[in-house]
Amino acid sequence: MMLAAYTAVGAVGIDAERGFCAVLTGSTVAEVTAGDTVLANFASMSARSPHESNLRLSDRLGMDERMLQRMVGERAGVSLVVLRRLLRMTGARHMLGAGAKPSEVSREVGYAHLPAFTRAFRAVHGAPPAELEVQDLQFARSAWGQRAQRNPEWGDRGQSVRHVS
Repeated sequence: MMLAAYTAVGAVGIDAERGFCAVLTGSTVAEVTAGDTVLANFASMSARSPHESNLRLSDRLGMDERMLQRMVGERAGVSLVVLRRLLRMTGARHMLGAGAKPSEVSREVGYAHLPAFTRAFRAVHGAPPAELEVQDLQFARSAWGQRAQRNPEWGDRGQSVRHVS
């Protein structure tokens, strides 16, 4: 759902506009806390080092693993294992979008067997890697992108152009 909200890649069968509206529904702005900063640092370190253990990452953050597990559960609403899988599969989608083959990506994100990677990828993204038209998310994340696409459904409501990846 988050990919659908922020990129044109999105989850299978979910329009980006619908995904963004779903993410914002019932949202409130909250103050950024130290826990948010730790979670962001953990996500960044985990994405850069997918093979590094939770224990090692928690040490680098200056906390024990159990404290990190509690904080991830409270702040992200998922377990540490689930968050790591989401981060690895997002990284996998980046690599696929850059042109890497699924077998290469599977090994890079820590899966010894392609079928296990395919199951994990499908669980996160809704379809196996071979069935998705994966675009490069790096471009989609960059300052609204550089290309625009006309959407005929918008008509002339002042929203006839949107940025896409």
